[in-house]
Amino acid sequence: MITPNSEEPKKVGTGYKLINILDMYIDTIIDEEKLNLIELSKDEFIKNKVETGDIFFTRSSRVKSGIAYSNIYLGNSNDITFDRHLIRFRPYKIILSPIFANYLLRTYRVRSQLVACGKTATMTAIGQKDVSSIKLSIPNLDEQQKIADCLSSIAELIAAQSQKIDVLKTHKKGLMQQLFPAVAEVDA
Repeated sequence: MITPNSEEPKKVGTGYKLINILDMYIDTIIDEEKLNLIELSKDEFIKNKVETGDIFFTRSSRVKSGIAYSNIYLGNSNDITFDRHLIRFRPYKIILSPIFANYLLRTYRVRSQLVACGKTATMTAIGQKDVSSIKLSIPNLDEQQKIADCLSSIAELIAAQSQKIDVLKTHKKGLMQQLFPAVAEVDA
């Protein structure tokens, strides 16, 4: 798949929604509303079409600890593809909940296994075989769902608290501007 770069500006801004490396480093799930667009042939798109529950990993990094960051797509769009610098993992849903898998793959225990598989030359990289070689402890689907629900609930609480903090910071800034006006405002 072609990844947008400075040599191909006409490929960026129209076409299919693209999940890229930066989407792996956010604390929330992949938000399709924030994805960039890329122009691809229909064949390229079909080869890399994203489905609900797909999980992606960073393939390479300048530093070894930067590989194997992951994130999940939970939307329902039919026009999403992914960057060639990512590895896709599609959980077999009758034995592995994608949401549970996403949390599991972000744990220190699993990430350290993935990072240990990295091969370093100019950059550190992992491959599809490295991801498939990882050992996971997986409870039954009911237990996976309970764990995923609990962790999702906590993530929602954290997001809500973060929003409250942002509102309070904005309020504080407004109060500070009222209490300590700029020099130009005092002279007027």
